Amino acid sequence: ARSIGSSPEFNNNILSRYRAEDIVVNIYRIFFRRNPDPSGMNAYAPMIAQGRAGEALAGIVTSQEFAQDNLN
Repeated sequence: ARSIGSSPEFNNNILSRYRAEDIVVNIYRIFFRRNPDPSGMNAYAPMIAQGRAGEALAGIVTSQEFAQDNLN
């Protein structure tokens, strides 16, 4: 997840085109089939806005919710 979020392709195709909040919404809809709660938005949108998308993605895919929804 860190390498995807730090890749030139992600930077050129996602970060340069979308707001951090929109990226978080889309990630949550893909992985959790819901919109982000305020705590998720407040945690991950600033990371993405600061160029730390890889760190945000790593946090999402290592979360307990992700494991429960996607690894069972």
